[in-house]
Amino acid sequence: FLVLTLGSGTYGFTLDENLGEFVLSHPNMTIPETSSIMSFNEANTFMWDEPLQNVVKGWKEGTGKSKKE
Repeated sequence: FLVLTLGSGTYGFTLDENLGEFVLSHPNMTIPETSSIMSFNEANTFMWDEPLQNVVKGWKEGTGKSKKE
């Protein structure tokens, strides 16, 4: 699976092994406005820039824009 954004929309591509190339399978991907689940690999978060680390920290602590209910 490959996800790409060029600043205006996000697109997901899946490898078609018969063709040997990626094909568009998820046009216009979005994140729901509200959700109680997030998932990503945190192994390299220490290498991320500070603003991104702060955003993720806010999500985990519930101190971001939507706050905990």
